[in-house]
Amino acid sequence: MSGIVGLWRLDGQPVDRGGFAEAMSAMEHRGPDGSAVLVDGNFALGQLLMRTTPEDSPRARVEKSGRYTLVSDARVDNRAELIRQLGLSPSEATSDSQLILAAFERWGEESPNYLIGDFAFVVWDADRRRLFCARDVMGVRPFYYHFTPGKWFAFASEVNALYKLQLESRKLDEEMVALFLAAPQAYMQEVHRTTLKGLYRIPRNHTLELSATSPLRLRPYWEPPDETLQLKDNAAYAEAFRDVFSKAIRSRLRSTTSVGSMLSGGLDSSSITCLARELADDGSLPLHTYSAIYPDLVTESNGEIDERDYIQEVANLEGIEAHYIRADKLGPFYQFDTVVEAFGQLYFGGNAFFHWRAAQLSKQHGHRVLLDGADGDSVVSHGMEYGRELLRRGEWELFKKVVGTKGEEDKLAWEYFNAYGGWEHMHRLAAKGRFLAYWSKSFSGARALGLRPWEMGAGPGASPFALAAVPLQRWFSGEPSVTDSTKNADYDLLSEEMVDAHGDWIRARLKSSTVSGAENKITRRWEGLRQFQHMMETLDVLAAANQVEMRFPFFDRRVLEFCLALPGLQQRQDGLGRFVLRNAMRNTVPEKIRLRGDKGNLTAGFTHGFTRLHPDFVIDAIENGPVELSRLIDISTAENLQKAVRQGDSDASDRNLALYRVIALSRWLSTTAHR
Repeated sequence: MSGIVGLWRLDGQPVDRGGFAEAMSAMEHRGPDGSAVLVDGNFALGQLLMRTTPEDSPRARVEKSGRYTLVSDARVDNRAELIRQLGLSPSEATSDSQLILAAFERWGEESPNYLIGDFAFVVWDADRRRLFCARDVMGVRPFYYHFTPGKWFAFASEVNALYKLQLESRKLDEEMVALFLAAPQAYMQEVHRTTLKGLYRIPRNHTLELSATSPLRLRPYWEPPDETLQLKDNAAYAEAFRDVFSKAIRSRLRSTTSVGSMLSGGLDSSSITCLARELADDGSLPLHTYSAIYPDLVTESNGEIDERDYIQEVANLEGIEAHYIRADKLGPFYQFDTVVEAFGQLYFGGNAFFHWRAAQLSKQHGHRVLLDGADGDSVVSHGMEYGRELLRRGEWELFKKVVGTKGEEDKLAWEYFNAYGGWEHMHRLAAKGRFLAYWSKSFSGARALGLRPWEMGAGPGASPFALAAVPLQRWFSGEPSVTDSTKNADYDLLSEEMVDAHGDWIRARLKSSTVSGAENKITRRWEGLRQFQHMMETLDVLAAANQVEMRFPFFDRRVLEFCLALPGLQQRQDGLGRFVLRNAMRNTVPEKIRLRGDKGNLTAGFTHGFTRLHPDFVIDAIENGPVELSRLIDISTAENLQKAVRQGDSDASDRNLALYRVIALSRWLSTTAHR
C-alpha cells in the first residue's frame, strides 16, 4: 500500500507547489518509507511509499522510462509470468512499479489485462501529452479524481488529499446523499459518482484516458468468463479451486513484515487463515489473527452472536497467535469522528470498526499486512439462485440434490420448497393466468418432494379445493407477481424538499440498479459483486490510516475467474453453499467450521452500540445536529427512530442501519472534513 497524487493544469497555469505539498502531506501516513515529487510546469506527480513486499523499491521514486512516467499504488502478483513475457532477467531487482511501466511500454492501454494483483496507477506520456490511468478488477486500490474540462484533472488515493489542492470546495451531491439515505442497496451499486459534487472514482475494472485534445474516456478492460467450467467430478473441482486459491494466498503472503489475518470463525476467514498457515514459511510464523467477540451479549442474543468456539478451533492450531477484539466494548461508533474525518466523504462502515481496531493492533504488533475473507461467500456463492432456477424449471431430482438436508437443520420438504422461492413462483404463475403450468408444477413437484399437490401453492394443511381456488383467487385479485423494487426505500428519512427534488431519481435508480436483466448468469453474478467496491474503499482508508495494507484473497482475479465459471452444483450441493470451497478445505479447516451451515448473527452487537455503548452520541447527532441536517432529513422521523431503537423496540431494530446512515451524515456535516 502506497499513495499517489497528481495534477494536470489543462488551462496552462503552473502547478501550485505549496498546494501540491499539502496534498502529499494529507497522505503522509501512506509514505512512512519516503515520498517523491515531479513537477513540470503545469503537470505534477507525487508518489508516497510504504514498503510491504520485498520487491518494493528501497526508496520512493516517480518511475521514468523514455517518454513515460509512472506513479502507482500496486502489488503485482504474477511477477514471474510478467518477467518472462517481457523478456526481463529474473535476477534483476525489478519493483512492481517498474514491471507495470514495462508492461505499459509493451502493451499500452491493454496492459491492465496482463496484470494480476491490486493496483491503481497512472502513466504520463510526455510526447503525446496524454494520461492513462487504471484500477484493478475489484477496485481494491482506491482512485479518486476531479475533472473540469479545459481547467484541470487531479487525482489521489484519498479524498482529503484532493481537496488540499484547493481546486474545488466540498459540496454535497444531493442526489447521491438522497440515495445514500433512502436506498443504500442502489447507492452501493453506484461505482463512479460519490456524495461530493465533482468528485469521481475510476470504477473497478476500468481505465481512464485523457489528452489535451481528446475527451476523458472510461472503459472496462476485463470481461468475466463466458462459459461454465466443466471438470470430471467434485474432487477435480476441489483440487482446481485449491490450486488457484493457494496462488492467491501465497501471493498475499509476500511481505516485509509478519502477516495478520482477520478471523471471524466463519468458513471464509478460517479458510484463508488455515491455508495461509500451511503455505507460510516457517520463519514468517506465527500468523497473527484478529477476532471480534461479544462475551457480554451471549445471553441476550441467545448465543447467536457467540463465535468463540469456532474461532478457538483455528486459534488452537500450531503457528497461530490469536488476538481478540472486545467488540461489545467498542461498537459501531468507536472513534467514529476520527474515521469520518479520515474517509473525507459520507461514511457507511457499519461493523468496519472491527477492521479499524484490528489495523491499530496490527501496527502495534509490527506487521503491515492484514488478510481478510470479506465476502468470500459472494464470490464462491451459496448457490441459492441455482436452487431457485431448478425449482422454476421443475428439475426436481437435481433440485433435491442441491438443497439436501446435510450441514444444516433438517427441513421438511415444504420448508425447503418455500426457502427456494417455491410459493412465490407458484403465485407468479397463477397471477399471470398460467394455470396449466401451475397445476403441472403442483403435481410433479408434489410427487418428487412427497407433498400433496394442493399444498404446493397454498401451504401445508391446505384443503384439496385449494388446487383450484388459490390460483383463481390470485388471478382475479391481480396481486403483483413480483415486489416493486421502487417501494423498497426509506423515503421517510428524507425531508419533503429532498423527496420532491430527488424522489423520482431514486425510484429510477432502484429500477436500474438490479442486475437480474444481465445477459447471462455469469454476468449477473459479476455485476452483483460491483457493490463491494465501496467496502474496499472504506477498509483501505481504515487500514492506511494505521499504515496497514488489507489483502483479500477471494478478490484475486484468478479466484474470481474460477468461481464465476463454476456450475451450480459446485456452488451448492447437499444443502451446503460454497460447496467447492468446503471440499477444497478438507483436512485444512477444522471440520466443525468446514461443515457448519450457519453463521453468527451480529445484530445484537450493532444495536448494543446505539442502546448502551453510545446513547449520548446517538442523541446528540440527531437532536443537536448541524443546521443543514434539517434541510436534508425529516428530523421528526429520525428522532422517533432513535428513541425507538434506544428503547429496544424490536420493530425499530430492523431499521438501525437507517438510523446509522442519518448519524453518519450528521457527524460528517459536523466535522472539519465537510469544510
